[in-house]
This record gives sequence, C-alpha cells and structure tokens, in this order.
Amino acid sequence: MKYLLIFSLLLLSACQQQKAQPGALLTENKALAAEIIAAPALPKTKLHKISLAVTEPSDLKIKAGSLVSAGQIIADQEREKARLNQKKEELTLAVKRLELQVITRPEKPLEPIPPKPVPPLKDLGDISYQQYEAAIEKAKKELERAAAELSLKDKQIDYIKGIEGIDTVIIEHELAASAQLEAKAKDAAIEIELAQGKLISAKEDRQQKEYQHSLDVAKRIEEANTAQSFYQRQVAENLIAYQRQSADYEKEQRERDYRLTQTRLQLSAIDDSISKLSVIRSPYDGTVRRIKFTGQIDNKLGVDISLVVSLDVDRPTANPSTSSAPNSSIDSNTTNTTTF
Repeated sequence: MKYLLIFSLLLLSACQQQKAQPGALLTENKALAAEIIAAPALPKTKLHKISLAVTEPSDLKIKAGSLVSAGQIIADQEREKARLNQKKEELTLAVKRLELQVITRPEKPLEPIPPKPVPPLKDLGDISYQQYEAAIEKAKKELERAAAELSLKDKQIDYIKGIEGIDTVIIEHELAASAQLEAKAKDAAIEIELAQGKLISAKEDRQQKEYQHSLDVAKRIEEANTAQSFYQRQVAENLIAYQRQSADYEKEQRERDYRLTQTRLQLSAIDDSISKLSVIRSPYDGTVRRIKFTGQIDNKLGVDISLVVSLDVDRPTANPSTSSAPNSSIDSNTTNTTTF
C-alpha cells in the first residue's frame, strides 16, 4: 500500500511538470520519493457500522465528525423515557384506583308486611216466625169464637122475637149483647190483619238484613283480595328491583375487572417498552464518519452510524450491545444492530 501511494504521487508529479527540464524533473521526483519513503507509516483503521433505531433525531448524542471514546453514550431516548415513565405513573395510579374501587353488593329487600286477615262477619243466625204465626192463629180462633157466639145470639134473638108478649127490654138486651159480639168479631178480624202484617214485615226485614249481610261479606272479601294483591305486587316489585340491582352490580364488577385487566396489560406493555429503551454506548474510540437515516418502521427511525476505528491501539472491551471483527482491515464493515 505504501509503495502504491509513492508510485501514484510520482505519476501525478510527472504529469504536472511535463514541460519542465528532464534533468530537473528527475531530480525533484527522486527527492519527493525519498521524502515519502522517510515519512512515518499511516495508522491502520477500520470502518465499524452501528445500526440502531431511535424515536426522533434528537435522541442521537453525536454528529458527523464527533470524536467518541469507548463507553461514551451515542444515543439515548430521554424524551421517550420521560413520556413512558409519566404514562407508567398514570397507569399505576389508575390500577390503584380500580383496585380500591368499592362496588356495593345490593341487599335483599325486606319482605313487606303481609295483610292481616279480614275478620269474618257474624252470621245472622236462624230466625223464627212462630210468634207471629201464633198471634195470627190466636186472632183467627178469637174470630171464629166471636162469629159462633154472634150466630148463636142471632138465633136467640130470632127465637125471642117469635115469643108473643116478650118484654122489649129483653129483646133490647139481647140486641145489645149481639152488637158486642159483632164488635168482638170485628176486633178479632182486625187482630188477624195486624198479626199477618207483622209477619210480612218481619220477613221483609229479614230479607233486607240477609241482603245487607251478603253485601258486607262481598265487601270484606274484596278488601281481603285487594290487600293480598297489593302485598303480592310489593313482593314482585321488590324482587324485580333486587334482580335489576344485582345485574347492575355484576355488570359494574365485570367492567371494573375488564378495565383493571386492560390497564395492567397497558402497564406491562409500558414496562416492556421502557426495558427496551437501552442506552447505546460506543464500543471503541474513534471518529463518527457518517450518520445515515435508513428509514422508518412504525414510530422508529432506523439509523446507521459509521465509526472510524484505529487498529494500532489497544481496543477496549466492547459493550454487550455492540460487537466488531478484531482483525478487520481498513474499510471493512462490521454490522451491529441495536433496537430501542
């Protein structure tokens, strides 16, 4: 390589001075060749390529031409780390809130007070009309007795009137007695009518009482049915309300458990993303020759960093995240890919 460089310089010099004197040109070329041969040898170098991914260009801590030393940070996603840590704190607080969230289980409703039984109405009992019927029979007998006595008296009067020379006083006395018997018969007939009227009134009163009693019994039954229906409706409404509250309770529990699971998954993903945000350090001392953005995958920018490394100095131990070929010559490439 050294002699090739000398030959190239000599050829270049000869072309530039082709119009000069041949003797002078030869002397100058010899002097230049002697100077090149006497010069110290250039250090041996290699080109080491580091491939990585960053979130934004500012994550790079170097630029083209930067001198770096082994172990120096060349890329660090500080803003992305801060954003992820802030998101982690928010998710951690959300998990704690969900874990401390209390969902009250609904209590079973108290049974409504059942209706008291409606007391039954007292039965009217049996009724007897014997007293009215006896009064009627008595009045009839009185009428029959009065009619018989009156008939007999009328016969006596007719007989007395047929006796010649009978005293008129006797006849008048018998006529007066007959009038009394006739009045007695009339009273007996009136007494029969009164007794029969009392019997009819008693029967009508009994019918009215029985009718009113049936109305009262029907009213009591209706009241009992109404109270029982109201009680059953309260039981049904309480059961429906409890079932609805239980369904809401289970729904809230499922939603809380789902949100808690999803939040924990997000928190796990954040932890995983933070763990992947490793700091990239230079494995060698060298000079950054070029920084090239190779493209974008999702939210990451691909970056290739070309680092010129000298082979004439002792190389430090490479970072575990990078590696290179120890016997590479100048312009040989060793690729190390690191992804944040």
